Amino acid sequence: MPSSEQCPYCQAPLQGLPSRKTKCPSCAAVIHLKTTPEDRTKRLMTDAQAADAERAWRRHHALAEVERSLATFGRTDRLLELRAAADAGEVERLAAGIALEVALGHGQPSLRKMAHLHLARFMAKRGDEEFRGHLRKAAYCQLEEVMNAGLGIDMVDILPGADDAVCLATGQRSVPIHRALREEPIPNPRCPRGFGGVSAGYCTCMYVAAKAWFERR
Repeated sequence: MPSSEQCPYCQAPLQGLPSRKTKCPSCAAVIHLKTTPEDRTKRLMTDAQAADAERAWRRHHALAEVERSLATFGRTDRLLELRAAADAGEVERLAAGIALEVALGHGQPSLRKMAHLHLARFMAKRGDEEFRGHLRKAAYCQLEEVMNAGLGIDMVDILPGADDAVCLATGQRSVPIHRALREEPIPNPRCPRGFGGVSAGYCTCMYVAAKAWFERR
């Protein structure tokens, strides 16, 4: 049975469905084999169609990522707005705007912390050094969480991020909350961890209620 596959440029018949990108034996144009988020069936595409498919996948992945992020700071009510975005860049910019609203608001420290962490990732991906400020504010929100627990906790432990070699060298250490507020030991400015467009400084350490505080209760 002859193959039903045709070159998407010149419509010349092909010997079956190619397994990868190839050239048409008739017109020598590059034929792409791709799927789209709406149709996972592999099909033959022109250069322009392949570029459109790649943009669609970037938008799809960006939307999935920001949907998860919005859930962490309680703004899934804005998903329809994001789903109307034309491309991945617009999805990410809209999500950053929503995160900024939460970060600058008066909501729970846990929600503001997650919004600041979202903004830190957004800026670090673009190589914007302002990510450091959002990491500091996220750390402050962690301290607020501890202080607002109503348990009279006056000490916190600094838990190093798994990839933060400099932070790991110092080990877990306990710090009085008033000192943590004043000196801001995290994010560690010497952290070697990179992320996105930044080569270092993306510290993932966090504060937790100090083990020593629980032991002396």
